[in-house]
Amino acid sequence: MLADRLGAVLEAPACALRDVAARRGGSAGFRDALGLIALGVLALHADALARELAVAARLDLRGGLLGALRVVAQAGGVDLAAILVGSLALTVASPRARRDSARDVDLAACAWMPSLALRVAAGLAAAAGAPEGAAHALVALGWLWSAALLVLAVRVVRA
Repeated sequence: MLADRLGAVLEAPACALRDVAARRGGSAGFRDALGLIALGVLALHADALARELAVAARLDLRGGLLGALRVVAQAGGVDLAAILVGSLALTVASPRARRDSARDVDLAACAWMPSLALRVAAGLAAAAGAPEGAAHALVALGWLWSAALLVLAVRVVRA
């Protein structure tokens, strides 16, 4: 379950990353990250998505669907790019004899989860009227947390 795996990454990241690397986590890191990206799109961009889907339903099916796809791509593109860069870094950091790109994608996705979660929290806090600085601080904390998890993931793939 996504909540259990996300909780494991947030509570005991080293253990969670080792489980993912050993495939005991069900190899679901990337799937979980996609789920969080989808939740983030719905939570933070529901109005734009609904507008585009309304265009699709009433005026122009193709244009509205392309608009909805554009909203999703813009909202999740940075996350997918960060996971890709992280997985490439893990593959390069792995010893040649033990390289596993699927494992590296899962580990990078797990490392990116705190950034996703905190960015959604920041967006919801900003929508609720929290100071802009607080939202920026949450996003920065998410980036730093994810970077620290990526360093842990490098240690896992090298072990």
